[in-house]
Amino acid sequence: MLKLRAAFMRNPRIYPIAEGVVKAKDIELDVDPEDHGDLFAWLLDGNPCDVFEFSISHYMTTFERHDPRWDWVALPMFLAKAIPFVETRVHVDSGIESLADIRGKKVGSGDFAMTAAVWLRVAADQLYGVPPQDVSWFAGRARHRSHDMQLGIEETLRPDLSVTWLDDDTALDRMLRAGEIDAAFGVKPDPATRPLFPDHGAALFAEFYKRHGYVPVNHILLVRRQIVDENPWVPEALYEAFEASKRAAYQRDPSTSLVLPEEDAEAQLTLYGPDPYASGVAANRPMLEALARQSYAEGLTQSLLDVDQLFWEGLRNT
Repeated sequence: MLKLRAAFMRNPRIYPIAEGVVKAKDIELDVDPEDHGDLFAWLLDGNPCDVFEFSISHYMTTFERHDPRWDWVALPMFLAKAIPFVETRVHVDSGIESLADIRGKKVGSGDFAMTAAVWLRVAADQLYGVPPQDVSWFAGRARHRSHDMQLGIEETLRPDLSVTWLDDDTALDRMLRAGEIDAAFGVKPDPATRPLFPDHGAALFAEFYKRHGYVPVNHILLVRRQIVDENPWVPEALYEAFEASKRAAYQRDPSTSLVLPEEDAEAQLTLYGPDPYASGVAANRPMLEALARQSYAEGLTQSLLDVDQLFWEGLRNT
C-alpha cells in the first residue's frame, strides 16, 4: 500500500475519496487537515505534498520553469469551475452594467495570474470584444502570499498590459468602496457596491458554453513527478478513484453535479448534461487550449504550451 500525502480545498466531488468512502487501488491517501491559509502559496513555497489540487494557469506557468520545487505532472481531473470571477462586484457609480463596460475601467483581483482572473479576461475579450490591454488591472494580495510574486509574473508580463500590484490584502475592498477602482472579485459585499452578475453568472456561463463548448475551469489535479516516476501505475489508479469519487458525490447529492448550485437545476441539466465536470483530455481540450493561448498572449508563459504535454503520458488519450 503506497501512502501519499494529499491536500485539497473544500469540494463535495472529492469528499468521498477524502473521507475514505472511495479508495484508490493500492493507495492510501493521507489528506492534510491543516488550514494553510493559502494552499497554493504553501505549495509554491516548495512544501512537500504528493497529490493536490492546483490552479491551472499557475500550473502552466510552473510547467515551463523546470524548478525542482514545482516538478509536478497533471492528471486530467478538473475539480472546480471558475466561479470566483462571476462574483465580481462593481461600484454603484462605476457605470458598469456588463463585462462590455469594463473598457477603460480599473478592475481588481487577488492576483493577476490566478486562473479566475485569466478567465475574466478571456470572457471580456471573447464575448464582448474588450481585450485585456483596454483595462487597468489591480492585484491586491500582499507580497508575502502573492502567487504573482512567487512566480515572478512582474518580470514576464507583456509590456502593453497595465497591472498594479497593491501589496495589501485590504486594498481591493477599501478602494472599491471608495470608487478608486471600478470592479473587483474576492471582495466583501458593501452598500457602495453591487454584483456584476446578479444571476451568479448563469447567463454568462451559458453564453460561453453555447459559443465555445465549455464552462471555464479553475483547478486541476497534480501529482509530484517523483511519485509517478517511481510508481508509473499511480496516475491511472488515482484517475479512476477520483472519477469514482465524483460519481459517488453525484449519487449522494445531485446538487454536486451543478455548475451553479444556487441556480435552476433543470436548466443546467438541459444545457450542460449530467456531468459538467467531465474528466479526460479530449473533453477539455478546447478549454485548455484557450487558457494556454491566453497565458502565452499575456506573458504568463513564455511559449504556447502543448496541452498534451501537461499530462501524464498514460492519460493523454482519455
